[in-house]
Parts: sequence; structure tokens; C-alpha cells
Amino acid sequence: METKVHHRFLEILPGLLTWTTLILPVILSLFFPVGVAIFLLFFTTFWLYQSLEFSVMILRTYFQYKQALLFPWSDALRLLTAHSNQNGNLDQPAIAKKNMKSLLEKHAQIIALGQAKDPFAIFHLVVIATCGEDLSVLRQSIQKIADSHYDLSRIVILLAGEERDRERAIRNAEALKLEFGSQFAQFYFTLHPADTVGEVRGKGANIAYAARTTVPGFLKEFGCDPSDVLVTTLDADHCVHPEYFACLTTTYLTTPDRGKKAYQPLPLFYNNIWDVPLINRMIAFQNSFWHMIESGRPYRLRNFASHAQSLDALLQTDFWSSQTIVEDGHQYWRSFFTFNGQYEVIPLFIPIYQDAVQGETYTKTLWGQYKQLRRWAWGASDIPFVIQKIREKGKAIPAFTKYINFYRLVEGHFMWATAPVIITLTQPIPRLINESFANTVFSYNMGIILSHFFTVALVGIFASVWITILMAPPIPHRTLLGKTWLRLSILVQWLFLPLITIVFGAIPAIESQTRLMFAKYLDFQITPKVRVPSNIHAVQGNLPR
Repeated sequence: METKVHHRFLEILPGLLTWTTLILPVILSLFFPVGVAIFLLFFTTFWLYQSLEFSVMILRTYFQYKQALLFPWSDALRLLTAHSNQNGNLDQPAIAKKNMKSLLEKHAQIIALGQAKDPFAIFHLVVIATCGEDLSVLRQSIQKIADSHYDLSRIVILLAGEERDRERAIRNAEALKLEFGSQFAQFYFTLHPADTVGEVRGKGANIAYAARTTVPGFLKEFGCDPSDVLVTTLDADHCVHPEYFACLTTTYLTTPDRGKKAYQPLPLFYNNIWDVPLINRMIAFQNSFWHMIESGRPYRLRNFASHAQSLDALLQTDFWSSQTIVEDGHQYWRSFFTFNGQYEVIPLFIPIYQDAVQGETYTKTLWGQYKQLRRWAWGASDIPFVIQKIREKGKAIPAFTKYINFYRLVEGHFMWATAPVIITLTQPIPRLINESFANTVFSYNMGIILSHFFTVALVGIFASVWITILMAPPIPHRTLLGKTWLRLSILVQWLFLPLITIVFGAIPAIESQTRLMFAKYLDFQITPKVRVPSNIHAVQGNLPR
């Protein structure tokens, strides 16, 4: 009983912190406007610092992204084999010719540590979660895997369907196995039982069941060591870059303690970017940029959507959680505590293309977008889990490691829910509520300082606009007027930034935290995957490569 009460108290904390931050400035403005103004200045200063940091990170990640696209990852795998066979020694001309000196230096350290592996012994198990998607969506995703610049005989497909969508799932699996089965080492299919006791309905329960039921037979069939298997989880609409598997394998083989790592590609919501409404397009670009920013700060990077871990690591965590609708971010914390804090996520800078939210109607598209963001914001439910695990682990994890990571978790969800509202709406509160304060020199100077802050923050918007123009996929075949409008929309969409950050930023986060406060737990709701003829160009290969 005490444990349940304690857990409920911890669930209340995120929402309590958020609502206190939003409400207290309004109340205190009546009695202590100077204190509120000072708090707002500090808050805005912190927000400005983050905005400038984001600008730097997105620019740096963009150049790393371009380098990753140009790097010959397939050649790198062959060179690593030669490097291993020669015990870490290759002549300088060969290294210079391949422009891979830094990579081979990392590999030399791996050889010295006795952790070298044969690049061509690595298997890839690709787990694709599906429920309710049309065959065309899955076909495009698997076709992208088949188009990879990698030995397909080392790739195994595991299509994870749901019992509640049994008829469609079986029909799709049979068609896909007939079409693609002979191209890969193996093509597995599972049906996750519906309404399993003790599970939360969602992707995590599905892929965990699929892996648990398939992996024993897979290991027996191919006779491979779990440390030689990399497991990538994909949603039904995810389209891998042709170099993804080569990049993942190369990074895995040149990373010390590779099993205690996750490997995170760049999620870019570009599959149908030109077919969604302007607001959804703006959000898709923003979401893509956010993950670029996080990739530029690996110490903050967390598992998201499509990511990879070694099979031996997943066996130690019993695969993914079946108790949450945000299994990706939660997997970071499960791994973090399993390995006593000796765990991190490695950015790959190679993209995996995903769908922007698109429904059958404009209203359904906006509502679907909101529900997706609300589900992502449910990651605040990790806060009680992390607090309890910190107590359980005690001194097994260094104090700085666990507390700095916990701070980043709380700060991320706190700023997500509060920053757009405070920056946009509450700064004038002390002057509006307290007329005597509005006429003070302090109030006047505060307005000047904040206006300068916002001017400096425009640097981040300009950087984002520039990166949007550089990274946006080609516009599909349209009329001249249509193409002109789509190009202009890249600029026009930023006018909606204040509205979007509140309606599709703060409010979903506030709702999730409030639901958690009152034990109104979210169910997993699948984001519909809609395909229209005009967006087929994207998933069939006209994306940036």
C-alpha cells in the first residue's frame, strides 16, 4: 500500500511542478510583482541560452548529416575487415585513399581491447510493428530495406502484427513474404495476442512479444552469437536510407563497450511532407529539427521510434517494456539502470524517413497530430520510474551520472510544457495585473531587456529556415503555381510558430502531465498512415540521399 501511495505521489510531481510554474506568477503578481519579474527574466535568459544552443547544434548536425550521406559506409566495412586481418596495420596510402583515418584509429583501439568482430558476421534483425496499415505502406518500407547497400542475406525481417487486426495482418504478411521473402535471410511473422493481462496496449508489448517468440528459433537457425546481432525497430511507415545498415554496422564495430549502447538514426518526417497541411508541415520540420538538435548533444540523446541495440543487450533488458505507450524513450531508462548508468545512445546522422501526420480530412490531420504529440509527451511518466530506480540502485550508479540524467529528464518535460506559455503569454502579466508596477522604471527596463532577448533569439529562427530550405525533399510534380506556393510556405509557416508552440507544444504536454496527476492514463492510439498518389515520389526514392 505504501509503495502504491508513494508511486502516485511521484506521478503527481511533474504536473504539480508545471501547474505551479504557470499559476503562481499570476497570483504573486498581485503582491510581489518584482519577484515575478525577476523570475521571468531568469526563465527567459535560460530559454535564450537554449535557443542559441539549439541554433549551434542544428547547424553542426546538418554538416554531420551531409558528411554521413557522402561517407562510403559499404567501403568502410570492407576496409575494417582488411584492418582486422592485418592486426590494425594498413599502409598510409590505403587509408588516405579511403579518407577513413579517424575511423581506422577507432578500430585500432577496438582491436587493442580485444573486441574486434568480423563485419560480415553481423546479422540485422529488423522488427516492424504493424496494426491497421495498408499493404502499400508496408511494401514501401520493406522495399527500402531491400534497396539497402548491404548484404541482404544478413538481414532478417520480423513483421509484428496484432491479433485484433488478424485478418489484415495475415493477408499483408503473406503478400509481403511472397514478394520479399526470398530476398532476405528469413522473413518471420507474429501475431501479438489481444488484451494480454499485465500489458499496456501499444507498440512495446507487440514488438516485445514478437522478439521473445522469434529470437530463440532465430539463434538456433543461424547459429549466431547475440552480440553479433543488431536489432532495429521500425514503424510501418519508416523508410531506411540505403546506407543505414552499413553505417550502423560500421559504428557498432568501432564503438568500445558496444553492447551498452543504443544507435539512433536521424528521424526525418519527410515521406509526405508536401502533402500535409501547412501547420502539420511546420510541426514535421520542427520535430525533425529537434532530433537533429538532440543528436548534436549525445549526452542528452534518447531512444526514439526507430533505433537499434545489440541482441545481447536486449536479452538483458528482456527486450522492450510492455507497461508503457512510450516504449522507445522508456527503453533508455531500462537499459540505463540495467547497466548501472554505463549506457548511452550513439547518434548515427543517417536518416530514417517517416510520415508526417496525415489524416483523411484536415480536421482529422490536426487532431491526429495533437494526439501523437500528447503521446510523446507521456514520456513524463518515466519520472516516477526513474526516481524509484535511483532509490533501488543506491550507490551502484555514480551520483553525478544518475542525477544529471534525471535533471535532464525533468527539465526537458518541464520546459516542453511551460516555456511556450511563459515566453508568449505571461511576461506581460505583472504589468497587466499590478498597475503600480507597470509604471516603475524596473518594469520599463524589463520590457527593453526582453525585446533584446527576442531579437537575439531570431538567430535560431533564421538558422531553422535556412536548414529547412537546404534539407527539404524535392517538390513533386505540380503546377508552377503549386510549386511556388510550396516554396513560399517554407517561409510563411514560421509566422505560425507562436501558435504552434502553444497549441501543438505546451498544451499536449500539459494535458499528459495533468492526466498523470489524476491517474487518467493514456491509451496507445495508432497514428493513421494515409497514402495519396502525390506523395508516392517520396517513399519510392526521391528523398535526399
